[in-house]
Amino acid sequence: MKTRLLLVATLFVCALLLFSPVLSGYGGRLQSPRAQAATSAPVDNEPVRFICDNGDDEDDDDEDESGDNPDCIGEITSMMLMYTGDGCPETSDDQHGLVLCLGDADALEPVNVLVTGRGPVGSRTYAEEDGVFLGDVLEVRAVDGGVSVFNPHTSIVVEFELERMVIQTSCSEIVVGDQVGSLLVVGLTSTLGGTVIMGGEELECSLAKATFDPFDSSVLLEGEFCENPIVRAGQTGGQFEELYLLDSGANFILVAVDEVDDLQTCVFQVECPCETCTMEVAFGDLGGPQGPTGPTGPPGADGADGATGPTGPPGSIDFEAGCGAGMTRIGHWCVDDLIHPPKNFAGASEECHDLHSSICPVEAVMLCDVLDASVLGNQASCINTTDSALRIWTSTYDAAFGQSVLQAIIIYDGDDNTALKADQTEVFPFYCCQAAFNLDGTD
Repeated sequence: MKTRLLLVATLFVCALLLFSPVLSGYGGRLQSPRAQAATSAPVDNEPVRFICDNGDDEDDDDEDESGDNPDCIGEITSMMLMYTGDGCPETSDDQHGLVLCLGDADALEPVNVLVTGRGPVGSRTYAEEDGVFLGDVLEVRAVDGGVSVFNPHTSIVVEFELERMVIQTSCSEIVVGDQVGSLLVVGLTSTLGGTVIMGGEELECSLAKATFDPFDSSVLLEGEFCENPIVRAGQTGGQFEELYLLDSGANFILVAVDEVDDLQTCVFQVECPCETCTMEVAFGDLGGPQGPTGPTGPPGADGADGATGPTGPPGSIDFEAGCGAGMTRIGHWCVDDLIHPPKNFAGASEECHDLHSSICPVEAVMLCDVLDASVLGNQASCINTTDSALRIWTSTYDAAFGQSVLQAIIIYDGDDNTALKADQTEVFPFYCCQAAFNLDGTD
């Protein structure tokens, strides 16, 4: 009698599926740490979209037919950056020649990563993380730098100048999947486009085995699965209903089922963000279920490597003078467009240092005075400052032998273009300067 009950229950495994509890869809369910963090700055009413790497996702293109970027619409509010340690040679998109990447992290771990942006009022720190290992994902949010969206130019420094990058953080230049140096963009959130996340194997699935337990009215599915999968069951060509998920893990799913009348086959369907996998279970005449198809055998051995091709010509790196936002090239310097408020020499030096700059030398100030707006453009305020009554700090000094250089710092008097000496404790306005160079391209 007990055996007969087991056979009948097995025949009816797809039973009252129409009456099983229905779960909500997986909008907002994330399968990895990088995906969980990417929802920290969501856009109202905008769902999380996944870009899958299995070739099945129609959104896996950098641009649509109109030339727009579907990953990013509006302005960027947060980014997810994975540390790969690959270095500048692995940069996949030079953003039309606007990317600057110098150095090579060479897979070093752990490292320190500093992400900053330069705006009209100085530098902003979006994120600074110590102890970053290969494969770790950094959450970088504009709000942590005191703004709602990123400035157009973002600087990234790995392990204290071991590798340095400057990227354009605008929707027209960056997409999920871009790699700049040792950092891979695995997620973006924009003001109008919501959150887009790069998928991977953790968002896919495979089904290998199904086992029915008639006493618990449950089915155990075995294989490889994402977190929080959606499980449905039904007949081929018929309606599928969602099953109640009792438990799940990377290699198993346990769902509740009820009995139904006289079904000969049952199809189980597991849905993950980047893949839906199915398995059909067929039942024999006496009610015993036929076993599922066995797993695919191991792959064959790899073929032999081909012969090494001839060595190509040596590459070259071209550099072209250029400056970032908020600065104007004057000779071989990049000079601030706006003058900084008065400070003593130590305070001025510290403020320029925080901007990765130094106080401008006399030569840069003199060149700004000699050139006019027709050459430099009206945005460089030093054109007018050097012809005014202002006295400004320079980084040049004129000390006698044995005299402290901090008591003989040259200040520039714009009233009559003279050089005066000042003590470090005095207070004057100042300009910050950087070396004017930019990576133009690699042959």
